[in-house]
Amino acid sequence: MTSTTMMIRSSTRLANVARRGGSMTFARSLSCQAAGGADAVNKLRSVIEEYRSVHYTQEIPTRFKKDLVKAAVASSKSTSSNVKLEGMQNLLANIGAKDRVSNNDLQTIFAENANEVGEMSPNQFMKLL
Repeated sequence: MTSTTMMIRSSTRLANVARRGGSMTFARSLSCQAAGGADAVNKLRSVIEEYRSVHYTQEIPTRFKKDLVKAAVASSKSTSSNVKLEGMQNLLANIGAKDRVSNNDLQTIFAENANEVGEMSPNQFMKLL
């Protein structure tokens, strides 16, 4: 029996469905579905990694990511424990990378990965990085 692959498009994600011997396997992309979104995520990752390699050389990457999440949550003017677009913009300004990741890039990332109210959970944000 041959393997068939179908692309299923949902409003926010792509799911690959592979049928093999009667069983279904689902895989979804956590980051972004469009090329522009993937470019925006890669740009954000490279800026964050560059900052980590200079300023957090003695820390493990997960500690650095947790510190980023805390800073992004604290810099948004909200009582929510989720990461908001405003908090991410403030974080990038604080680390001197505001001009390297545009607001359009951040809006694309949040449009494709945030929940209905425009926020990302800390765990989802850490996985994105």
